Amino acid sequence: MARHLHAWTFYYHLRPFGEDRDRQVLDQLIQVLGEWRAVVGLPPTRIPMSYHDETTAQRTIALTCMLKDYAEMFSVEQAGIVLQVIREGADLLVDPDFHSTGTNHGMYQDLALLVASPFLEDEERMADLAHSRLSDYFLSAFTADGIHREQSPEYHCLVTSHMRRYVASIGYDRPEAADRLRRLLEPAEPYATLSVSPMGTFAPVSDVTSTPVLATGYARAFSSDQFRFAVTQGAQGTAPTLKQLIAEDTGVAVYRADWQDPDSLYLYVSAAYNADYHKHSDDLSVYVVHRGLELLREAGPNGYQMEDPYTVYAFSSFAHNTLIVDGEGLPRIEPNAQDKVGLVGLPTTAERLFAVRGHQRRFPGVVHEREVTVHRPTSQGSQIVSIEDIVNSADRHDYDLLWHLGPEVIAETDGTTIRLTDRHGAAVATMTITSDTELALRVVQGQTEPQIQGWYFPQMGRPMPAQTVIVSLSASDATVRTDIDLR
Repeated sequence: MARHLHAWTFYYHLRPFGEDRDRQVLDQLIQVLGEWRAVVGLPPTRIPMSYHDETTAQRTIALTCMLKDYAEMFSVEQAGIVLQVIREGADLLVDPDFHSTGTNHGMYQDLALLVASPFLEDEERMADLAHSRLSDYFLSAFTADGIHREQSPEYHCLVTSHMRRYVASIGYDRPEAADRLRRLLEPAEPYATLSVSPMGTFAPVSDVTSTPVLATGYARAFSSDQFRFAVTQGAQGTAPTLKQLIAEDTGVAVYRADWQDPDSLYLYVSAAYNADYHKHSDDLSVYVVHRGLELLREAGPNGYQMEDPYTVYAFSSFAHNTLIVDGEGLPRIEPNAQDKVGLVGLPTTAERLFAVRGHQRRFPGVVHEREVTVHRPTSQGSQIVSIEDIVNSADRHDYDLLWHLGPEVIAETDGTTIRLTDRHGAAVATMTITSDTELALRVVQGQTEPQIQGWYFPQMGRPMPAQTVIVSLSASDATVRTDIDLR
């Protein structure tokens, strides 16, 4: 709420409509702006969010829009009040110490400079700086696979949308820069399309929420019939022909069994560490949808208030389908650790439709590899997804493998076999866990002590209990195989 208040994003609901009340609305906006400026002052200020990096950018954009929208109605004094706050924002945005270089927040800062520059005394210098920084950001923001580095389909769509509009705006004046950026856009759509699950939501990677894509602005990120088919769950558009994507440079892999069948298998594997921004400790996590149910899912984001223990949990390894070593997860970010995480695709065979092998070497002295395989359906129609975890260490450790179940899935354990049903008791899958090491299984739901576990976030700030299966073992080296028999 504080972010939207200080960013003035509420203004977009008050833009002039050519009605008699526009004068009243404008006068009240100017009054609020003056009061806001008197309360927050200039940085340093006791209200940190008022000059947050992206908030300052969004406020500068909103106030510039207000200056344009109400141009015919402003008095000289009113225009001066708005221009003062725009100039104060621009002075911060050009400061290299304030600039969030290499992030989408920095992108917004530079877009704000471009929008505001015509109203600033040093328009050309401001615009040239913004163009230079935007070009550098867009050229470095995507992997060789054409996927945005911030670990999220939402940010992938967000940034590609802004880049497309930026390319269109500079095509005449900066044709060479526009051509370079246009080439980056070409491979961006396949990942966005395959990131939409059969439920109409993005795979819950990093900070992705459970909101249907069609209900967000991301639905307009691409205009093709195939992307439209994905976000409308087949109601509009044309079914995509691409059913799997293995992006080795990025560290993600996606499999979609059948675009025409909403009950068919969908799988997303993440072994990606390309940027610290918005990074979760989700190395080698797996997301599985079958029969319109999230069999394996992520907890999802709770927000960014790190004083909230549920936010800490949401970022941590404990909120993802991954490995815990000696009761500890991975740090959220780690300098120079990008090369310690990755995956490779494995060839299809007569038995398997899709297979990848991921690795992460971020635990001190422990190597974790995970191979995920989608087997071909049998003649009887059953299908198995296999997840094989291999851990190697010179020392003995206590290992926990976590499997977070979707909120509509219920687990019943019998030894090392887990029967998964929907809320009506209908069988949807069976998980069979085997190992060369003795295993212990337990199911946790809504736990707060000694560690928050067994929760998911349908919305930020709204924790809801869901079951988590914990597979525990003690060993130095071990192999654990989880076969998910889909019904």
